[in-house]
Amino acid sequence: MSSKAIEPIYFYLTGNWYKGKMPNFYDVSGFESTKILEENYLQIKEEINHFYETDQQSLKPNFTPYKYLEEGWRTINLHAFMLKYPKNIKKFPVIESVINKIPNVVTVQVAVLNPQTRVKAHFGDTNAIIRNHLGVIVPGVYPELGFRNGTKEKCWEEGKVLAICIAHRHYVWNYTNQKRIILLVDTIHPDYLRYKYLICGGLLAASALKLIATRYPVTKKTPHWMVRALHKIVASVFVVILVIQEKLGINLSTITDKLKVEL
Repeated sequence: MSSKAIEPIYFYLTGNWYKGKMPNFYDVSGFESTKILEENYLQIKEEINHFYETDQQSLKPNFTPYKYLEEGWRTINLHAFMLKYPKNIKKFPVIESVINKIPNVVTVQVAVLNPQTRVKAHFGDTNAIIRNHLGVIVPGVYPELGFRNGTKEKCWEEGKVLAICIAHRHYVWNYTNQKRIILLVDTIHPDYLRYKYLICGGLLAASALKLIATRYPVTKKTPHWMVRALHKIVASVFVVILVIQEKLGINLSTITDKLKVEL
């Protein structure tokens, strides 16, 4: 891909639906991340199965804003937009060793979709990352199990990577009688590598503002121009936190543990 971004960086902040041209699903055949994840699938699956059997209480309902809580969609974050969670990372040494081989990873999450669960349609917050799903346990085939992104629908395959642009409106469902588990890995889109800190700071800021709006609904009436201004201010704070973490080796996750990151 070219060094020049093909479209401006987009953040979903004020109901501004994404109108760019990123694909719904990426062709993953040329991605280095695909090769690394698929080559290590069996070891990853073994570690996740062990975790699920011994420590599944660490999985929490995934946060989605505005009082919607989907109990059947449960996750654990190892990394979230460059924030690191050491206690969770220690639970998955194999995954962490594999992730360390992949360039420009910013998010790592184990995600479980329980039987008979449909997640409400929602938006991701940017066009500047590629979200990779490695199918770990896939208990069915389309259409009883699947992923709709924009106008396209696909199903996961065990040991294979499915990758999307999260800026499109999307949702997932599992109408089987067994759990579906994927390993979610976000990488920065190659066209936006030089903006990595800005992108991750912006994503964390967007999540923070959504958390505030969820807890204090009156803030949803804030003028759009003010929301955008607040986003820039909060994003700059997160950029400083991320730079300190990465450049100085000081992990500030204790400060941000209570932040609910929408993935």
